[in-house]
Amino acid sequence: MSEREGEERESRLSRASEESGRGGSGQEERSGSGRSQDGETEEREQQIQENRRAAENYRNESSRNEGSRNEDSGNASSRNEGSRNEGSSNESRRSGSGGRGTSLPSVIFGWVTTIGAGLLLTGIIGGIVGAIFGLIGLGSGSVSALVGLALTLLLTYLIGGYVAGRMASRSGVKHGLLVPVLTVVVLVVLGVAGGALGLGFAQQLQSTVNSAAPQSLTSQIPSSIPTSVPSGTGLVALVGGIVALLMPFIGGILGGIWGAGRGSQRP
Repeated sequence: MSEREGEERESRLSRASEESGRGGSGQEERSGSGRSQDGETEEREQQIQENRRAAENYRNESSRNEGSRNEDSGNASSRNEGSRNEGSSNESRRSGSGGRGTSLPSVIFGWVTTIGAGLLLTGIIGGIVGAIFGLIGLGSGSVSALVGLALTLLLTYLIGGYVAGRMASRSGVKHGLLVPVLTVVVLVVLGVAGGALGLGFAQQLQSTVNSAAPQSLTSQIPSSIPTSVPSGTGLVALVGGIVALLMPFIGGILGGIWGAGRGSQRP
């Protein structure tokens, strides 16, 4: 009996230990599964947070790129607008427009320059042309004087037209042409004033001479003045008059175009 009871007691103890071992292993399995579930939940939360941070970084980067593109496009448009405005202003200066009219100071300075250049170049050009004609034996003194007059007028008004066009920086033809026109106006005014003053002075001088001079002296004055001129002088005078009329305008126009072209290139 005692052996059977000992065996039964041992079997009961072994079964109890087995059951307790199975219970502990089940609890460990359950606790391990719980911990694994908690770890998976934390990993999912971390992944969600990383995805959120990545999305936020992407949005920030996109906004910065968009801002830089807008800034670049704004700078490019402003540069293009500035270049178009500069091109239009240069074009307006070259074309002679730009909302400005005739520059009278430019014309006056050009005319004064013409007078000064004429005083300097008349003797120089006349002497050079006369020496050249004398060396090669072409024509007479009247022809060399005519050529010297033409070159002098052309060069002097070329210089004056250049000054007027350069100062105005626009409408070279107009400003260059106004230089000889101003010369014509001044000559007409001086001619009218000189004629009026000269007529009064001549009448007064004639009355003074007639009253003061003796009869014997006045009787010796010839009644007629010779009017015959050498042959060919009329043709030279006609050509000289045409040249003297045309050369100032040609020189003024060419000088004005040259000066306006150079003036429009100034910064």
